[in-house]
Order: sequence, then structure tokens, then C-alpha cells
Amino acid sequence: MGERTVEGVSEVLYRTHPSIIEDEEWETLSRAQRQRISEGAGHLITGEIDQALQAGSLDARVDRYLTRLPFRVDERGWRELMAIHEEAFRATLAVKASSAERLRQNGDAGTEGRSVQALFEPADQPPPRA
Repeated sequence: MGERTVEGVSEVLYRTHPSIIEDEEWETLSRAQRQRISEGAGHLITGEIDQALQAGSLDARVDRYLTRLPFRVDERGWRELMAIHEEAFRATLAVKASSAERLRQNGDAGTEGRSVQALFEPADQPPPRA
């Protein structure tokens, strides 16, 4: 937790400790509970992207990655995409852990970053065909 002052107003800042909600636990949550969790994550994501855009840090590196890909898939395709996102997330956790060990060993400060993944149905989707 920290504190900062912006235009004379003090703000309390909290740092979250990310936790993984596995599929089995996610399935036990109500839709309202899942929505609250997703809203919190969504606000963090959009807030950090907006801040990075305003600060100019989003494009400070030429090796950054940002995509948006609209698509239509069948249920099998959806499950395949879910598996791809899960695999990328797990691989990212492994890189984070091995990098943390290298940083600890060499005393380097490293580079702060964010990785965002999302797979969802958009609000403006057409109704299913009969």
C-alpha cells in the first residue's frame, strides 16, 4: 500500500497480489461474482493502458505487443482459443519466475511490464442464428 497526491488530493494506492482462480473454482461462482471479478480486472487493465498511452510508455519500446482481432468461431474453435490463452498464461508465469531468479542472482532491476490476455464475447454480437 502507498499514497500519492494528485492535484492536492491524497489517494491511497493498493498493490494486489495476483491469484489464479482455476476453472473448477470459477465454475462454482455465481455470474454476479464472476462479473465483479471481471469488472475489477477490466478496470485495472484499461486504467493501466490509458496511463501508459498518456505517459507515452506504451510505445516507448518497439518490441511491445498489442493486438485486437475480431473473429467468429464454433464451439470447438472457442475451446481451442481458450487452451491457447491458458498455455500462454502458464508460459508467462514460468518466464516471470525464471526471470525473477536471474534478477535476484545478478542484482539487475529488470524491466516492469504488463501482459494482458482476453477472450470474450463482445456486447454488440448479433443474436445466434436459428
